[in-house]
Amino acid sequence: MRRITSALIAQPLLGLFALSFACASARPPYHYAGPAPTNAEDRAMAQLSERYLDITLRLDPVRASALGYHKWDGRMPDYSVAGIQAALRTVEGLEKELARVDAKKLSRPFATDRALMGEELARLRFVYGTLDPFTWDVQLYNEQIGAGLYYLTIPPADPAEWPARLEALAARVEALPGFLAAAQARLGHPPKAFTEFVVAQNPGNLKTLQDILPPLFKGQPKLEARLAKARPAAEKALTEFQAFLEGTLLPRSDGDWRLGSTRFAQKLAHTLGTDLSPQAVYEGAERGLEQARFQMYDVALPLFQAAFPNDHSYLDMLGDERIDYVVGKVITEASKRHGTAESLFSDVTKKAEAIKTWLRTTDFIELPPATDPFVIEPTPAYLDGLAVAFYNPAPAFEPDLKKSYWISTVPNKDPADTESFLQEYNDYILDALTIHEAFPGHYVQLYWSSHATDASIVKRVLESGPMAEGWAMMVERLMHEEGFGKDDPRQLLFHLKLRLRVFINAMIDVRMHTTNAGDPDALDAWAMELMTKRGFQEEAEASRKLRRAKLTSTQLCTYYVGYQEMLDIFRAAAAKGKLSPKEIRMKMMSYGTIPPRIIKEKMAEEGLL
Repeated sequence: MRRITSALIAQPLLGLFALSFACASARPPYHYAGPAPTNAEDRAMAQLSERYLDITLRLDPVRASALGYHKWDGRMPDYSVAGIQAALRTVEGLEKELARVDAKKLSRPFATDRALMGEELARLRFVYGTLDPFTWDVQLYNEQIGAGLYYLTIPPADPAEWPARLEALAARVEALPGFLAAAQARLGHPPKAFTEFVVAQNPGNLKTLQDILPPLFKGQPKLEARLAKARPAAEKALTEFQAFLEGTLLPRSDGDWRLGSTRFAQKLAHTLGTDLSPQAVYEGAERGLEQARFQMYDVALPLFQAAFPNDHSYLDMLGDERIDYVVGKVITEASKRHGTAESLFSDVTKKAEAIKTWLRTTDFIELPPATDPFVIEPTPAYLDGLAVAFYNPAPAFEPDLKKSYWISTVPNKDPADTESFLQEYNDYILDALTIHEAFPGHYVQLYWSSHATDASIVKRVLESGPMAEGWAMMVERLMHEEGFGKDDPRQLLFHLKLRLRVFINAMIDVRMHTTNAGDPDALDAWAMELMTKRGFQEEAEASRKLRRAKLTSTQLCTYYVGYQEMLDIFRAAAAKGKLSPKEIRMKMMSYGTIPPRIIKEKMAEEGLL
């Protein structure tokens, strides 16, 4: 899962610092970076881009820190009614400014920036004016605390900036009691799934405050004293917030996690950047699921016959029953090949090195330079468990800082749960996971897209989820088509199993949030059966995905839609025949992490499709 800094846990939410539009014209601490303006309208657009980013990031100081824009580092967001109303007025003011820019007079790179900014402003207007998650999304508050602290602990490229980071950290610690008091005042009747998740995650914020921050301040006596003075009140506030979550909020958490048909369709349009309806997404994913299951059967049958030569019972079965039996037995047997909870990190590191060797040997793609700071490390506590893996990119404004492939903690509530997890994330799946998150998935794509000549800061800040997730799924498929794992058909089988996830993700996302009537428990049962029976997922993985579907509406659709769009572009370019497969892949990354439809338009203009 790509770590999303422009939308918390794949939801289009931004923190807000309540400032009026009139006072939001200060000179930003950077200048426009990207393609050179070619005319007066381009120059006006470049100036507006600077103002747009400065204003929207002032409204969202935690996101600004995550993006490497450090002008507002010491602040926490304001989710009060007045703060939301001020933010909505700001968005509407920016929309009016943007409307005065004549898109027809802009060169293509600047026209793309204008389109992206317009879509983002429309999305924000939907969040502030319609979705209004500030009274029910408990995870929003949890993430603002966790991210607000975490992103200021990353060492800057220039050591001289470190004291300023520590000063901002101390200021955010000082702001925590007020932020948490406001959270208690605003949260009404959230969905139970949201509150339960934060009950488990909030202690991670306290651990950060107690164990991670103090050592960072050593050698800075004045700042160390400031932190020491602020910590008791912050720790007390977090402890009281935990008591509030468990004793007050959880008992009244009777809100519906389902968005409903109307709001889901509206949010999906903003998430995908297309006009696909939820029903069209569901039906397309359902067709893809059926096709992939038939393909899995073809791969699994020879393996089944070799492993179980005396088992002919499948011959009496038809359709899905036969597929479930044959594929299920092969997957169950192959899933026993896995490491331990203690070896997970070393296993992933070895996988990464082996995959990089294959990519270099086959010249599949150009890898980032070895000097680029890429690390594999544990998921921060405030996100641990939401997904098994994340890719956390370098900040958009600081693209040469550390990039992280995060691995979450192996669950240990009981031996059966641990074993279920390890069987799901077996040796074959760890290959696929590392391809998706790092090589040549998110890490490679975001590196080249952020360093492309066409990649303005606007494009780096307003990244397209469908492009990023679609790229990662597409290259995994293309690697197998070009020979990866060819000596062991189980590699292809588990790749296809992950492809099933893509289709199932979209199906459960749509159906669970658009089924307005009926028993939510029945929806849970339907989703679990779909994942475990038709998707061959372990119980532990399916349970976590069910929770994620409730917490991150519309994000699970980005994999399927982006995958189809990106694969269609690659196939069309390959059929055109002007570029080699490697050249097509490099070209697709060269425009930035922008919506696939715009990549398609640009490549068509260049005669490549």
